[in-house]
Amino acid sequence: MKNFTWRKKLYFFAILIAIIPVAISSYNIIGIAEDELKSKTNEVLSFTANDIAEFVNDVSTNMWINPLKTIRDGIEVSDFDGQRMAMFIVKINQSSENLLALDLIFEIDKNEYASAVSTRNQEFQKLLDEKSINQEAILALNNDEIANLLSENKNIGLPKYIEELDYWLISVIVPVKIAGAPKAFLFAKYPLNNLRNYITKHWFNEDGKIMLIDKSGREVFDPIQKDLSGMSEVTDAVGLLQTGTRIQVANNFTTEQNEKIVCYYSFPQNIPWVVIAEISESKAYEAVSIMQERLLIYSVIGFGIAIISVLIFSGQIRKPILKISKIAAVISQGDFNVKNEYKANDEIGFLGDTLVGMADSLKESFKKIEAQNKELEEYSKTLELKVERRTIELKDKNEALQNTLEKLKQTQDQLVVQEKLASLGALTAGIAHEIQNPLNFVNNFSKLSISLVDELKEEIENHKSSIDSEDYSILQEILADVSTNMGKINEHGTRADRIVKGMLQHSRKESIEIRKVNINEMLKDTVNLAYHGFRTQDSTFNTKLENEFEENLPGIEANPQALDRVFLNIVNNGFYAANQRKKKEGESYSPTFKTTTRKVGDMLEVRLKDNGGGIPKHVLEKIFEPFFTTKPTGEGTGLGLSLSYDIIVQMHKGKLEVDTVEGESTEFIITLPINT
Repeated sequence: MKNFTWRKKLYFFAILIAIIPVAISSYNIIGIAEDELKSKTNEVLSFTANDIAEFVNDVSTNMWINPLKTIRDGIEVSDFDGQRMAMFIVKINQSSENLLALDLIFEIDKNEYASAVSTRNQEFQKLLDEKSINQEAILALNNDEIANLLSENKNIGLPKYIEELDYWLISVIVPVKIAGAPKAFLFAKYPLNNLRNYITKHWFNEDGKIMLIDKSGREVFDPIQKDLSGMSEVTDAVGLLQTGTRIQVANNFTTEQNEKIVCYYSFPQNIPWVVIAEISESKAYEAVSIMQERLLIYSVIGFGIAIISVLIFSGQIRKPILKISKIAAVISQGDFNVKNEYKANDEIGFLGDTLVGMADSLKESFKKIEAQNKELEEYSKTLELKVERRTIELKDKNEALQNTLEKLKQTQDQLVVQEKLASLGALTAGIAHEIQNPLNFVNNFSKLSISLVDELKEEIENHKSSIDSEDYSILQEILADVSTNMGKINEHGTRADRIVKGMLQHSRKESIEIRKVNINEMLKDTVNLAYHGFRTQDSTFNTKLENEFEENLPGIEANPQALDRVFLNIVNNGFYAANQRKKKEGESYSPTFKTTTRKVGDMLEVRLKDNGGGIPKHVLEKIFEPFFTTKPTGEGTGLGLSLSYDIIVQMHKGKLEVDTVEGESTEFIITLPINT
């Protein structure tokens, strides 16, 4: 700014005044609008996906399965002979516009089925005849389809497309119990066009896209059944569908065309399909783009107004300033006999009068200055000596104060870290205690439920002779599923219990005592303690312990309890990695753990190296995150390295680094200042 003329400065500040308020307010408004649009977009996506899923549930339950169950109930509770049963089924079919075909079928052999009663929708038959379509190919029984439905315990089959009619239909089957007869089923075909039309004509399609995907990654209403698993959103949704995780999820993806989209998943209850509602971010956040364009326009307008204002204003003040500058130039040359030619009653006129008065004062001042210069020369010599002595004294005091300030700052930093850790520990302990009681109930009742299931199995086994074989088989399957579920609940409850205990352990209060610590002695004790502790968990574990300690290391100021926790956690992780590799490679692998200390400049370096399996690249960047662990369920809480990092970096102002070779070794490098 020093090299700018006053006119350039005026331009600059005018531009700032014109643009900054508009930019700040617009930026805030756009940010709020963008957040609102994101929230609104998620609500619309959620509403759309859930609406389609609810419609699918309603159609599959109320229009397909429930009508068949009603017919089944009528057959099972009525004393029909064969002819009356056939008349009943035909009448039901004729009275239902939504039922295209209905068969009462019996299992005559394994995967062989025969239709005892068969009825067809007459209007649909006429439609097939008009297009010369073979009715049997569309409506006749298909043993493979029926066997596939029954083998997977499904009520609803795969959609079928009739290209000549642009028509979709689907098969539905329910079991029927008829006294004295083999296994029987009601096999029906229903139209799907109403569901397809509801999806294709949905208002959301104007801006977004709705897809109904099956678990093979194909769109349900796609005649060519194109594989869509290459689309990230489809792959993600199908993965949830195949694992049985029917959680409604909102997600962001980038397509192969580098277009960013927002999507939402919803899962119908009765059919293994997933509804995906998606919309491009450019469409969803179009209003934000418009606001940004308008902001640019308004900024340009403001910039133009500012420049015009500056030009007008600068022209008004340029001439009087030039007159005043002439006065200043004359004075600067040593001529104090000047006059003010600008007589306007404003600030510039006042400045001209002031310059003239200053010139008169300078005349008198220069006379006095000449007389005082001689006195000052003598005084300055004496003053220089005093200043030099005083400067030396102040320099010594400043150095002492700087050292004291540095120590106070370090102490303050340590107290802040301790306070933060204590607060975090108190919060963690409170949360863990609150979780502990309901978690104990979950674990205890899951164990009790497993015992009750076992007792129920024994009772069923005792009364096996009085239970129908099919019912017995179903009961056994249900009890097996319940037992498995209880086992999973207990397994994950136990894992949660360990995590809670880990949280309680890490939240315990530590001493904040800072004192001299001998690192070599601490490492010897910690490594031996960790080794013997690990062997109590696995008596087959053995490893070679190597120590390479630099002698006569200076002690460091540190919190011994916190530092010991860091060493113990890293050593245990190393033993665990070596033990896992030993289990994989057997006797060909020899576990080794090496501990090294040395002095590097004014720092003390500790290296803890194991020859386990190393750390993969995709895991390395997450190891210091809280609750991240690569250990199997129940074996780790993911708190150790996170807390270790805080203790080394924040509490002791050191460094914690990792050097790893995947498949070979991992080395943690801890650097601590000697004078902390």
